[in-house]
Amino acid sequence: MLLVRSLKQCHFDCACSVWYTGLTNSIKNKLQVTQNKLIRFILDLNPRAHVGHQNVQSLNLLPVNKRAEHIILCYMFKIKHKLAPAFMDYHQVPQDTVHSYRVSKRGGFSLPKDKGSGSKSFSFMGDKL
Repeated sequence: MLLVRSLKQCHFDCACSVWYTGLTNSIKNKLQVTQNKLIRFILDLNPRAHVGHQNVQSLNLLPVNKRAEHIILCYMFKIKHKLAPAFMDYHQVPQDTVHSYRVSKRGGFSLPKDKGSGSKSFSFMGDKL
């Protein structure tokens, strides 16, 4: 497990928050297949064995799509609480700076208006999640 996390997971985690949302479904499926192969390797399963929810949970892993969302949300938490580098909060606009009335009790960021290619960007997905 340590070998897999140190050699594979770190490379995925480093950039998945930036590029994962813009990938096609076929490439996202290939990433999930890769994770399933790593799980089979760690658990010493047959190469054709089904990797179920129990296998993923036993290793304290998240599926690829949930892992990408988790990392994006961690970055958004850091941006909101001013723990992230300054360049990361450049596109994040807090709701209270847009208008004077409170929309929600939690506060948050206002969503960009772009629904085209910008809807797959980090700032849009972070605000949406």
